[in-house]
Amino acid sequence: RRALPFLTRSFNDKFQDSSDEKPGGASIVALSYLGADKAVPNYNIMGPAKASLEAITRGLALELGSQHNIRVNCVSAGPVNTLAARGIRDFHAMKEDVELRSPL
Repeated sequence: RRALPFLTRSFNDKFQDSSDEKPGGASIVALSYLGADKAVPNYNIMGPAKASLEAITRGLALELGSQHNIRVNCVSAGPVNTLAARGIRDFHAMKEDVELRSPL
């Protein structure tokens, strides 16, 4: 719950004091999920958290891209078996459902 404000402040502090020259460029990639846009069973508070992450990504992309040559993107790759995902009830059923419907 403190990571995002810390990272945002860190970026802001670093780039506010920099010169007017654009650095060589960089990339920031965040991971989201369908639950940011749609109601997903058992996803609870993670849906609004991912929606917030996507909104912050758009804002950072606008500011950091034009001012500092930094690309900021958010990827929604489907259910990924992470430590956080294992805390979602019926996560394996979600993953299996997506695998059955995925064309690849």
